[in-house]
Amino acid sequence: MKIIIVEDEAHNIFHMKRLLNEIEPDIHIMGAFGSVRDTLAYLSNNEPPDLIFLDIRLNDGIGLGLLEKMGINIPVIFTTAYDEYAVSSFRFLNVDYLLKPFTGNKLINAISKYKQHFQPKEGDINLSRLKNILFRKKKDRSYICKIGKNHYPISVENIALFYTEEGETWVKTFEGKNYILNKTIEQLETEVDHNNFMRLNRKVICARTAVRKFKILPKSRLQIHTKPEAEFDVFVSTEKSSVFKYWVS
Repeated sequence: MKIIIVEDEAHNIFHMKRLLNEIEPDIHIMGAFGSVRDTLAYLSNNEPPDLIFLDIRLNDGIGLGLLEKMGINIPVIFTTAYDEYAVSSFRFLNVDYLLKPFTGNKLINAISKYKQHFQPKEGDINLSRLKNILFRKKKDRSYICKIGKNHYPISVENIALFYTEEGETWVKTFEGKNYILNKTIEQLETEVDHNNFMRLNRKVICARTAVRKFKILPKSRLQIHTKPEAEFDVFVSTEKSSVFKYWVS
């Protein structure tokens, strides 16, 4: 089992490594990283691990933002002193949610859950890695959109926004044209490259290169100005604001 540890406190890394080596002598710790940026750089240039141990709050952002940004499905055991992110964590392949300080028995139970529900049996297809291969192929795709009775293939590189309006899903191109697309925002969220697109709210998925500027509102909510400008106000919630700031940087 190949794992990485994402944790910004050295004593916690030492404690986890010791417990893991006692519990699973054959475990291979590929690396330990103290920031979203370092972890992202590693995952972008190396084979993905089988399992990630991820602290929720890191010194340069929220760990959940790392998963949003990578757009990959790797099983995660969350390790944190904060319980308010438990619900949000279930959007990902959440194996377990361990509140610090946790014991060796808690860690044993979490690894057992991973083996039971996520570790491929011999001869099985590694679905996580297969999804990554398919996901990479989708980056260069086009979407078939329409205006009236006419249909047009729109390259994903030419899309500034996906958005919903009056029950329809629309595409706005960088030329400022709007087309109807026969997909839901939820479907699109699973298909787009999360390095280049982010779902800002219930209504909008935005291309990173379409962000012109943003304004910080009370309670850390953000108002986004896009290029071309959307015909409606675009906001990012307080919960997603730190993720957005890291993603757009």
